[in-house]
Amino acid sequence: MPGRPELRRPVAIAMLARRYRLMADRPEFMISDPGERIDKAYDTAYGNRHVIDRTLIAAAGEVDRLCAAAVRLSSPGGHRAALLDVLGYLDADTICAVWWALPEARRPGVERDPVVAHHVEGTKGLMDEAEAWLTELYDEQTPSPALDALANTDPRGLAEYNRARVLAAKRRAGLAADSSPEEDALAAETEPSSL
Repeated sequence: MPGRPELRRPVAIAMLARRYRLMADRPEFMISDPGERIDKAYDTAYGNRHVIDRTLIAAAGEVDRLCAAAVRLSSPGGHRAALLDVLGYLDADTICAVWWALPEARRPGVERDPVVAHHVEGTKGLMDEAEAWLTELYDEQTPSPALDALANTDPRGLAEYNRARVLAAKRRAGLAADSSPEEDALAAETEPSSL
């Protein structure tokens, strides 16, 4: 997360908004079966996506699917009022992320809802900076050869890689970590010096 504490919430909202846009643009990423969604997120037939975007899609839950559907269905002439009533039951950050995921031309109509307007108003000041920080993260992200190999050959390899990173972090902190020899080898590849 960014070093400035006041950017943490806007960056989290920006990442959720990115997830909702990604899923809304490609309905195959909104399917309910998590395994199938993971396969599609990593399948280059659906676009050669950044590893962070793949992770955002693969890790989506039910609420994320609902919010992506809201972004997709909020077209002019849609059932905006009923949709906003349902979204009003979600937490403030999720409501803000849906609003930021919408194309700019659609935002004013949605912002007429008092619940949406109340929550969005508090995020407007820092979202440009949060989006810029997120863009830098994407631009500077340089995966290790281990991550590249796993992410491009095995759709579920990212979970294996993340476990190895956790094991490596536990070892650096001096904590006990049960692992297999294969996990030990991957953990060695994921040490910060090799990334």
